[in-house]
Amino acid sequence: MTSRDWRRIIMVASVTGPVMAIRADAAYARARAGMVGLTRAAAIDAARHGITVNAVAPGWIATGSQTPGERDEGLATPIGRSATPEDSPRRSDR
Repeated sequence: MTSRDWRRIIMVASVTGPVMAIRADAAYARARAGMVGLTRAAAIDAARHGITVNAVAPGWIATGSQTPGERDEGLATPIGRSATPEDSPRRSDR
């Protein structure tokens, strides 16, 4: 990475696992919590090379795979609904 001047590693984690859990979904929570731990460890190891390592941890996102229970959880968020893919700015909007 350093020879190509690539200095960023971004991982997509989740609030599920390190922050909260979902009933009957221990495997997903375990995997995402592990990803946060991996991110922290990689950040420590890569820092001396000028590489930053971060994890993005989205909450409830309304997609085609969202379950009714996840939809209900989204209603309990501060904005009162799950986020949508359209809520994220497109690269061309930045």
